[in-house]
Amino acid sequence: MDRLLAAHRAAHTKAHGMISAAMSGWVGGAVSTLSSASTDWQGHSKHVENESTHYRDAFDQIGYAFAGMEEQTAVNILGSRPQAKA
Repeated sequence: MDRLLAAHRAAHTKAHGMISAAMSGWVGGAVSTLSSASTDWQGHSKHVENESTHYRDAFDQIGYAFAGMEEQTAVNILGSRPQAKA
């Protein structure tokens, strides 16, 4: 999960940087449309990052507590969600 999260962050940081660089020469409606789409894409990226972080942390908890854990406790950990960070 850590590798997935790191790969996601690296790919999306690079992509968002390339989009921002491309937008620097645009004007008018084109830049407005691309800027709006870019904001949406960044929101989706953040959502994927939050989901990856949640599952990484949940699997860590399950792994550490697995020896004495009942199955329902593991299911409860996967279903619980901490407050997302913006």
